[in-house]
Amino acid sequence: MLQQVELPTLEDRRFSPISGKEGELRAGPVYRLTMQATGAGRCDYAEFVWRNRAPPLRLVNLKEKNILAEATCELCSQGVEDCLLLFLTCPFAD
Repeated sequence: MLQQVELPTLEDRRFSPISGKEGELRAGPVYRLTMQATGAGRCDYAEFVWRNRAPPLRLVNLKEKNILAEATCELCSQGVEDCLLLFLTCPFAD
């Protein structure tokens, strides 16, 4: 049966519900499908996490340049906002 299949000589094109217009993988659709498949509800602080304008490294740099008064985690106020705190030790990381 497969011997009768003829493939065109055109350039391959990715088609997927989770890819963008140019065929690139998009994180948003993957996240939404995962949330839907697991039955997870909306996260109360998701907008804060995804819309935060300054990443943790930049917050520390802004503190060192005296642009920010504090680089403390705005969620827990228990330490400097860095990757370790954000993903492991912050109570909101659970």
